[in-house]
Amino acid sequence: MATALKDTTMFIDKLYPDTEKNLKINNLTLQKYIHNYIDKNNEVLFAQGPTKRLFFSDTDREIIYRCIGNSDYRIKEVIKSNPIVDSSWKILNNPFNLACVLAIRYYQLQKKEKELEAAILYLSFSFYSSIQYKYFKYEPNENIMSYTINNLSNKFKIKQLGTMFKIIHSTAMTNHDTYRKNLEIGTDVSLKNYIMSLKTRLDGLIQKIANEFYKTRDSGMYLNLEEDIYEKEKYFVADNISFIITRTAEAATLRILNKGVDQKFVTLSANIGGISVNALRTAIQEIISTKDKDIKKLFILILQLYLIDGKHQPESIGSQNFINFCLEIYIKSNTKDETIIEIKKILDEWLTDCSANYVKTERIATKNNFRKSLYTYFILVLEQAYINSFSLNSYLYIPCIICCFKHTNMTLFL
Repeated sequence: MATALKDTTMFIDKLYPDTEKNLKINNLTLQKYIHNYIDKNNEVLFAQGPTKRLFFSDTDREIIYRCIGNSDYRIKEVIKSNPIVDSSWKILNNPFNLACVLAIRYYQLQKKEKELEAAILYLSFSFYSSIQYKYFKYEPNENIMSYTINNLSNKFKIKQLGTMFKIIHSTAMTNHDTYRKNLEIGTDVSLKNYIMSLKTRLDGLIQKIANEFYKTRDSGMYLNLEEDIYEKEKYFVADNISFIITRTAEAATLRILNKGVDQKFVTLSANIGGISVNALRTAIQEIISTKDKDIKKLFILILQLYLIDGKHQPESIGSQNFINFCLEIYIKSNTKDETIIEIKKILDEWLTDCSANYVKTERIATKNNFRKSLYTYFILVLEQAYINSFSLNSYLYIPCIICCFKHTNMTLFL
């Protein structure tokens, strides 16, 4: 029985024919998208160390499914029916990883080396996005990271190669050379091993850097770029309000870009505004896909109003007080506060660009309800991200939210 499972080829038999047929047509589309992704994330990928977030959205995953002609749902069904896959294996149960390996196999068999390299990197970037967050819940201080890397021995790849792009590229291609034959063999086990080995190598790489980084941070020594000196215990990272704002906004942004639309929050937000759940979900999906660089800005503005202007304590972000304050911001229709005006402007621009339902309606009240629902959704995500990131023993005050909206006269943007 063990021998039979070892030799099964269910992934190839059920998914590869469509992959091969569709990639012949969609090759240029996929390659252009990957190259654009690298260009868009140039600053992150060519940083000296893992100091910046690399976001990998649902849109970045969807391009693979579309180009190989296999939906994530279909791939999930094949994975679920395969006896070699344990339901607890998160990496192999992720359909995107298998979709990428099918594309990688196609390019290898077709001897398309440049396209092969791009596809391998794309899978590696998706792994790196989650691994970097695993070891650095908040973006690490660049000065400490710089000092750490500069003082590493040459046995560390990051010291030899200089940028995250080069180190990811080197690790991914080394793994590919080691497991190249697995793709040609094409059994379910061989494809599984290819995926797992790449993830394991990248994880180990970032873990080593993280270990050294935290050693340096805890020692109190790092390169002080402002004074051009480095004295022991000269500098400690202050967990001040500005830092709380930045890392909470980043956590919320990462939650949205990595996990996509939260259906529970969409339903609640749409019901509060009295609009279509599907219309709101469609608008949010489009915002995530096209406004990803602006999402963090909205979160920062809300937090600035709450923590700086409102002079609240950070730990209260996970409380009823945060929700109440955010609702009060929303109903200020005649405010001259530039931050509040900017928040309203962002919401209006997003819906104008990303919601056909919003654009075509002429009723002011309906437009107000759309904005109200969208605003509510981002408040819920922001609060939940803070609670998750700071491990608070509290939860969303959903009954309070519903009560406040039901008993408040909302006349925003008239």
